[in-house]
Amino acid sequence: MKLVQGEVNTTKSNNLIKFIPYDLDYIQLSTNPIDSQLNESRKFNIEEVARFLCVPLPLLDGSQINNIESVNIQFLLQCIQPILTLIEEEINRKMLSPSERETIFIDFDENELLRTNKQSTASYLQTLTNAGIITRNEAREMLGLNVKDGADSLSVAYSDIKQNTIKSDSDK
Repeated sequence: MKLVQGEVNTTKSNNLIKFIPYDLDYIQLSTNPIDSQLNESRKFNIEEVARFLCVPLPLLDGSQINNIESVNIQFLLQCIQPILTLIEEEINRKMLSPSERETIFIDFDENELLRTNKQSTASYLQTLTNAGIITRNEAREMLGLNVKDGADSLSVAYSDIKQNTIKSDSDK
């Protein structure tokens, strides 16, 4: 064993790998400086591309994404939305006459990109429906479902109001 220790000590001083006797295997414990610098350069290049294109870094480097919904919203707002706005403005300016621009406008629907979490979408639509902002059929249309008969009226949840204080417009 002292022979092996002596060989290792001389190897450290000469920065060379020596033959290791007694059927021992050499295993490199860390990357060499060249490979390490190459990895750092690769990471930096990915970060620069993400910064240049306004793409969230987790979408390019393959790292673990904890919240895909927030990454998608960030991607939509920082990368896709400015491009879509420019396209909309160009189409409105070049394809529509001045008289048509008063009544017609081009607007891309980004709702499909934002619809990643079913629970938050359901909560959002329930809040709008219960507040009387949209009808149940409008909520169904937002989800891509067929409309139902009798679901076109606005309704407000009034479980916290005394029932005898609610009057219709004709009772006033």
